[in-house]
Formats: sequence, structure tokens, C-alpha cells
Amino acid sequence: MARPQKYERDKVIGAAQTLFWEKGYQATSIIDLQSATALKPGSLYKAFGNKDGLLKAVLNNYTDTTLLYIDSLVEEQMSVKTLLEVFFKRQVDRACDKNTKGCLLVNSLLEFHGQHLHLETEVKKQLQRVQKRFETLVEQGVMSGEFDKEVDASEKATAIMTVVWGLGVMSRMNPEEAHLQAFCDTYLSSFSQ
Repeated sequence: MARPQKYERDKVIGAAQTLFWEKGYQATSIIDLQSATALKPGSLYKAFGNKDGLLKAVLNNYTDTTLLYIDSLVEEQMSVKTLLEVFFKRQVDRACDKNTKGCLLVNSLLEFHGQHLHLETEVKKQLQRVQKRFETLVEQGVMSGEFDKEVDASEKATAIMTVVWGLGVMSRMNPEEAHLQAFCDTYLSSFSQ
């Protein structure tokens, strides 16, 4: 008979996420993970395979949280443009937060680029999940008549992702909320053209 797990998977993933977000993947040691999660190495390896497996669980959880937030906005039955306005407002608020650590996916992509290809591929997969969700939303806006039928949903979804990433960079240059919100508003006005 197998021994029952003596830890809560979600808490372990949450603790590891905080650590990876603060230190980055490469600077996070197994000892750091043990300390943050209160798990012994054997338990970590049994549950996640290795440090990479734990990171993949963290990235998947981070993406799921983002998608759940988007889905919660969809459930409010607002227009797609309003949904994007609310989403961008949240991103602006986060970008202006002095304690922000940036987007975990973007941070990870930059850290892994050209070094850990299997992890870079995983990050790209998670980013594509979010981008695909935005593409679906834009398609819904086109089908409902909210957006012009000539709007290319794939291109708009790529642009949404670019605006979200750009907010992180722009906030480092000029962290004024009004400036960042104007950046988003300018992009959103392109849906009406």
C-alpha cells in the first residue's frame, strides 16, 4: 500500500512559483526549493520528477490562473472590447506596482532563450495558450459584429500579447499609470478602425 502524500500540491507549486519568480530558475537551488516548500528532495523528485518538472508545473499553474481570470471576465458577459479594457487596466495596475516582478512567463523566456531549449519550448507553449485564448475572444468579437469582419484574430491576439509584454518594459521607463493606460487605449482604438 502506497503512503499518502503529506503535502498539498498547490501549496508546493505556489511556494516554488514565488521562489522562481524572485530568483529565476537558474539561481534557485534544490535546497532553496526544499526550504520554500518544506519538502525533502525525495518527495520533490517523486512528485515532479526533477527541478524542470516542478518548473513546468509552476508555469502551467501560472498560465491556468491567467486563463481563469480571462474566463471570469467572459462569464460577466461584457463585450470583448470591454473585457480587453478591464484586462489591460489590471496589467497597467500590476506594471505600476513598485513590487512587481514582471510576467513569470516572459522572465522565464528571457532566462532560457538559447540555453535551456526544452524549458524555452515549455514557456512558449504556455504563452501560446494565452495567445490562443485572446484569438478566440477576438473571433467572438468578429462573429458578434463587435469588430469588423476584416479583423484578423490571429494578428490581433499577437498584438495583444505584444502590448501586455510592452507594458512591463514601458513601466520601467515611465511608470506613470496615465502614460501606460494611454498606450493601451491607443491599441484598443485600433479595433474600431
